[in-house]
Amino acid sequence: NKITVEVMTVDPTMPRGDGAVIENTSAIQISGYPAKLLTGYIGSVGGYMPQQFKQLVVERNGNYFVLTLYALGLRVTDSDISQIAQLMPEDIALFDEIAESMQIP
Repeated sequence: NKITVEVMTVDPTMPRGDGAVIENTSAIQISGYPAKLLTGYIGSVGGYMPQQFKQLVVERNGNYFVLTLYALGLRVTDSDISQIAQLMPEDIALFDEIAESMQIP
């Protein structure tokens, strides 16, 4: 429940009023596709728990394929809101493994 997969027509790397704080962006290749790797955190807007995230964005034919890892998961509602939850190394390893095996149409 810490990893989400989405397909959208809006570029998730563009700033939005209710969006995440993007601390770092880098261009990478993933499964042979050019991609953007984003890291940062989400705050408590919308009832979320403050937490780090790692996100992979691949643009193909006007669609954005987005794979995101959250430190806690988006459905967690009972964590300490005074601290930003950190990503765990084992979760990052799983995320990286999934990202490397992605097949994008």
